[in-house]
Amino acid sequence: ELYLDGHPYRLFIARYNPDGTLNYAKSPSNGLCGAWGISVLSDDSFVINGSYNGPVTFGPGEPNETKLSSSNYSFISRFNPDGTLIWAKELPFFCQGIATLSDDSIALTGKFTGTATFGPGEPNETVITSIGEEDIVVARYNLDGTFLWVKLAGGPDFDGHNSSARPISALPDNSIAVLGQLYGTATFGIGEANETTLGITGYENFLIRYNPDGSLRWAKSLNNAIGMRGMALPDNSTVVAGGFNTPVVFDPGEPNETVLTNIGDKDIFIARHKEDGSLFWVKQAGGAEASLFDAVTSLENDSIFLTGTFVAPVIFGPGEPNETILDDAQFEYGCFIAKYIP
Repeated sequence: ELYLDGHPYRLFIARYNPDGTLNYAKSPSNGLCGAWGISVLSDDSFVINGSYNGPVTFGPGEPNETKLSSSNYSFISRFNPDGTLIWAKELPFFCQGIATLSDDSIALTGKFTGTATFGPGEPNETVITSIGEEDIVVARYNLDGTFLWVKLAGGPDFDGHNSSARPISALPDNSIAVLGQLYGTATFGIGEANETTLGITGYENFLIRYNPDGSLRWAKSLNNAIGMRGMALPDNSTVVAGGFNTPVVFDPGEPNETVLTNIGDKDIFIARHKEDGSLFWVKQAGGAEASLFDAVTSLENDSIFLTGTFVAPVIFGPGEPNETILDDAQFEYGCFIAKYIP
């Protein structure tokens, strides 16, 4: 048991043993600081991204103690398996998502406005300027925290990510998939062979995929679904899950075009896209009331797990051999876990 006390909104990290008992818990920084995401590396060290209102010190009293002094910035930090600091650095954009690749490099995504310098003083130093009010950023860093590359996507309007989503995943081939939301239009892969412009009016979701060198592989619209989250599967396909309260069209104009119509106030969908971005399949779950999706993950055999809440009754796998109706009449809300095979 460990009690941590300090500044409100202080960052903490905790590690648990395989049996669920606590290994350690610590506050690796002082000052106003919070985390947005965490990802584990091959040597069991880990990286955290978050935001802070400086000054803030990471690893106070440790050999690699690092002080970040800017205000209202994002950070990325790497820690040893025991929670001691390896390095920490400021990020020149609002970082919302983090993923680690098979070579232990780090992919980040978020949004920014104005002009930003990535890797100042490093060989790959890059300066970018936003196109519109708020543009999309995808960046890659080496294991030691040095900067590799950054890509900008945007248009004249608001193009930032849906901050409630986990928007980035690394695939086995070291390509990077990013899920987010734009308003108006946004151009991805600017000046490249696969340059793509998405959006027309209002809000629209997108799924984009970058090659390991940062060049755009493809970008596609994912309609007006709600609260989407995405992930990568071992076969280099991607899965997106979320909710919808009006009819939605998946892959319009393509061979597997699919239209889903909500049964209740809000239904759940899960969609799998092939390596080239085309739709593999999409499934629906719902009932007369609201069904809310919260998280998605997978196993090595590409099976997929969903979890969330529902107002009974709710139907999973309608018309399939394993169709299941959940109806917990004792409570206003129920929780669910569902498994889908590849």
